[in-house]
Amino acid sequence: MESRASRPWLSEAVPFLSKESANDICLKKDSILCVIYTVPTASASDPAVIKAVDNVKEIFTSKIERGITFSFMRLDVAAEPDFAAIFDFQEGEVPGLAVLNPGKKKRFLKSEQPLTEKGITETLN
Repeated sequence: MESRASRPWLSEAVPFLSKESANDICLKKDSILCVIYTVPTASASDPAVIKAVDNVKEIFTSKIERGITFSFMRLDVAAEPDFAAIFDFQEGEVPGLAVLNPGKKKRFLKSEQPLTEKGITETLN
């Protein structure tokens, strides 16, 4: 049996999406939308944006009656280029925010809002 130590993304506030973590945090979950903070490299993650994402996560987790469940994560575009290719990022769109419906037909929305608590909340509403 695997523990959280062997799967650290299960205990991170905003874990990185990777081949190893994708099923646990996004792809193999029912009735969920994946909120993905995309960064060019892991080191380019902005602590202020991570805090904003975590705050929005807390707000939306407490509103269970909304009917939609969100899973929040980061995507290192340099480390996961195949996964990032799904979103067809253009110049200037990374860092950014994408919302993925991981159902049979993978559909997504790239946010045009700023990477702030208010902008992320507006995207999800």
